[in-house]
Amino acid sequence: MPPILVRASGKTEILELGGPALGIISSASYREGRASLAVGDLMVLYSDGVTEATNANFDEYGEERFIELLMQRRQEEAAAIVEAVSRALSEFAAGFSPTDDITLVVAKRL
Repeated sequence: MPPILVRASGKTEILELGGPALGIISSASYREGRASLAVGDLMVLYSDGVTEATNANFDEYGEERFIELLMQRRQEEAAAIVEAVSRALSEFAAGFSPTDDITLVVAKRL
């Protein structure tokens, strides 16, 4: 999944450059990209298990809902954002077991 940059202002950027996860496709090519983080900006790395988490009706959590949560919580500490996402996914799933890994890394420039 492409990383998401959430600016302190609330603006979001999907960092599309790069390529597939390392090791998945041996012949994959990658493009280098750069992004600068200002104070208060977040860099969010995540697996598809976050956005593709499903509930009992097989509805997906989705990228839009995920980004909205990140924007709402952007002023909190990184650990608190990870906890908020984890809690939101659990509430969304309402007891429905995950079918994929859920990996999330949030880095915040202080």
